[in-house]
Amino acid sequence: MSTAISDDNKAYRKLINRFPLRPIRDDEQNEQAAKICDQLLDRIDSLSPSESDYLEVLSDLVAKYESKWDSECASMTPRELIRYLMDSEPPGSERSGARIWFLIVYQNF
Repeated sequence: MSTAISDDNKAYRKLINRFPLRPIRDDEQNEQAAKICDQLLDRIDSLSPSESDYLEVLSDLVAKYESKWDSECASMTPRELIRYLMDSEPPGSERSGARIWFLIVYQNF
């Protein structure tokens, strides 16, 4: 059992070294964090308890950072919002496409 705990701690430390759990301050950090979340989600069924904890906290940090758009975008028309999202990401960016898709599907645009 100590080997499993040791391996779990190593996996957690590796993630912390890759991207420390602290407030996300800019779009570049947010993009890095989102990529790590995506990679962990791809193997969600095989994550160790520590990796699952890391994913939970990191996804909360991403959500908190991305919530800034709620206040920025609240007063925009749907067209202004889509233009804002298109201008904020490189053309063809997965994140830009995903945000626009989310708005269309879940916000009834």
